[in-house]
Amino acid sequence: MVRIYAESCCPDEAIDVFREIQARGMRPDTVTVMSLLPVCSHLKNAYSVFHSDGHRDLVMFTAVVAGCAVHGMGKEALMIYSLMMDLGIKPDHVFIATLLTACCHAGLIQYGLQIFDSIRTVYCMKPTMERYRDKS
Repeated sequence: MVRIYAESCCPDEAIDVFREIQARGMRPDTVTVMSLLPVCSHLKNAYSVFHSDGHRDLVMFTAVVAGCAVHGMGKEALMIYSLMMDLGIKPDHVFIATLLTACCHAGLIQYGLQIFDSIRTVYCMKPTMERYRDKS
């Protein structure tokens, strides 16, 4: 139900159903949470959903950053990235591409370039043609 509301551009209803699920003592699965995060145009709602899930993994972090990217919230995406690093969760190529997109959409080009440069030096990943495309 959460996913249906989220995909139907009814974020308020999706959040209401999500909160009702939690109020009944049920724990939403990762797919449910991920479907909700990108439609959270208000950072407060996204953080609320993100923090209430209890477990934070790379998939959850990627979903939150994707939501930030969609809404031009690059600084918030960088804050999420920082939290992820503090928790010792290593990004993968999907996360990096999503974070680069968030930086690009928010006009944070210098941050995006720094992250792009860290692909090889910090994360020992080989920059691919896809990464170069994301960089442009």
